[in-house]
Amino acid sequence: MPRSYPSLSVGPSAYVYACTRLQIRKSSRYKLPDYHRMLHMDIFEFVRYLGEDRYKAEFSAIPARLPPDDRLEAALDLHLSRSFQDVLDLTSGNLRHFTLHYLKKYDIVNVMMILRGKAQGMDPARIERILIPAGEMEARYLDSLAVLRTPDEVVSALKGWDLYPLLARLYDPEREKGMFAHLENELYKGFYTGLLEVAGSGLPGGDIFRQYVRLEIDILNIRNLFRIHSCEEECDVLSYIIPGGAIPPGHLRVLSFTDDREHFEALFGKLGVFHIIFEALKQSAPESVETRQDALDFIWKRWEHHQVQVPAVALSITRSRLKKIDGLARRHPFSVLPVLTYLERTQAEVANLRAIGRGKKLALAPERIAKYLIV
Repeated sequence: MPRSYPSLSVGPSAYVYACTRLQIRKSSRYKLPDYHRMLHMDIFEFVRYLGEDRYKAEFSAIPARLPPDDRLEAALDLHLSRSFQDVLDLTSGNLRHFTLHYLKKYDIVNVMMILRGKAQGMDPARIERILIPAGEMEARYLDSLAVLRTPDEVVSALKGWDLYPLLARLYDPEREKGMFAHLENELYKGFYTGLLEVAGSGLPGGDIFRQYVRLEIDILNIRNLFRIHSCEEECDVLSYIIPGGAIPPGHLRVLSFTDDREHFEALFGKLGVFHIIFEALKQSAPESVETRQDALDFIWKRWEHHQVQVPAVALSITRSRLKKIDGLARRHPFSVLPVLTYLERTQAEVANLRAIGRGKKLALAPERIAKYLIV
């Protein structure tokens, strides 16, 4: 099942080589003018364009008999998997060690897709098409899980997975409501706990890796905070918070119970990620947000009415976060950060192309689709 782990004793020249190659590859990703051209193509032109351009190899591997939107989805998933495998092949030593552990998040994505697919009686071939073998679990192993009959059989077959003890303890086939959501949340908590242990293991470059992981955790926790606050059912936010971020869980718990505007704004404004959210709001709602106080007013109104984040705001936060880590990667050009920014930008490009394809399938106007792009 697992990919092999490399020796960790590799010199600095390996960092220079891998980081330089990935910076070049990242610069070749589609830019805003490219997306503008794509937005004004129909679905057939769009798929043909990608199939003749940088996604030619992936489209060549997908049966031509499939509808264009299905071919697009399959080609994008294949590109993501191949790109991540290329990164693992390119890196070595500590760099590959950190990267491989980071990509293990896709094992959770795949396991949850298989479990939900089995629970819904989905055809194994359809499940196989939506899997992204980018983590520790290789394609052949994932396919062997997809052909099993029930979720119970899938769980039993995962005994070699490092998160299996957590999965086995929490999986409850008798629980009808919310079981998969709860299970997924706990698996991610286990994943990030393990990732922080890897970052703090004393390997050179671990401190920079830890900064990156903690920022990711903080953004996820803020998103979870609003999602939980919008639910009708009362629950303790701490059970959904991923530990290890720079924002103390207790601070988030106090925020979750705050219904006083001044107190809420004072607490929220002190969050270490507030500058990212502020920049995101200036992008997504420029007519409403110009100053720091405007941003706090905007956030409070959604909090007061128990509303989740506006999709456009969530996308803008992603854009702002990517700009921040791009800046960190420029300051640390021969670290794990250029690798992680390449992975992130690859995911963003695939998400953009997926949004364009789905938007065209729904006959959405180009201007509306453009709002969902991360550029």
